Amino acid sequence: MQIWGNLELFTEGSQSLSGGVSFFYGDQIRTTLQLTAGRTWGEQIPGHTTFRIGGDLTEGYFTRRAPRLFPVRGFDSNVIEAPTVATATAEVYWPLANLQRGYGTLPLFLHRLRLGTFVDAGYAKPDSGGDSYLVGAGLELLTSVEVGWGGMSTFRIGVSWPLEQPDGLDQDGPVFIFQIGRPL
Repeated sequence: MQIWGNLELFTEGSQSLSGGVSFFYGDQIRTTLQLTAGRTWGEQIPGHTTFRIGGDLTEGYFTRRAPRLFPVRGFDSNVIEAPTVATATAEVYWPLANLQRGYGTLPLFLHRLRLGTFVDAGYAKPDSGGDSYLVGAGLELLTSVEVGWGGMSTFRIGVSWPLEQPDGLDQDGPVFIFQIGRPL
């Protein structure tokens, strides 16, 4: 289990609290459940003191998830912005092959190949209007990669679709996922 949080006080006339918890289970077939939420009180400045949900915003070498961005795969990034948001993710990683091989003398070594299945859900509560819900699901191929004698990483490629969205959003799939990043 992993827990994290972020507290911002007196930032541009507002206060914010966000955080989450992750649960991990299994060795060969690995299951992950992640819950995140955020709330802002006071003055709301779009893009600065509000939270945004949507998109594939997981951390990688070239992308670091900002604390105000909450991923829901199957949608474009930042499709809904609100002062109150929550997301939930359920992932199951199925073992496909134990590669354990490199290519010649190159410092690149592939470990396990897994099939990841996931469902992401997001909730946003704007100050005006009704609640908004997003649900997306998809598949990913993942492998852990050792780069340069000890540097562990992951390579992830996949596809996701929107399943549930508010009226007027009109997102359609598929949305492709590509990431090089932190270990599984």
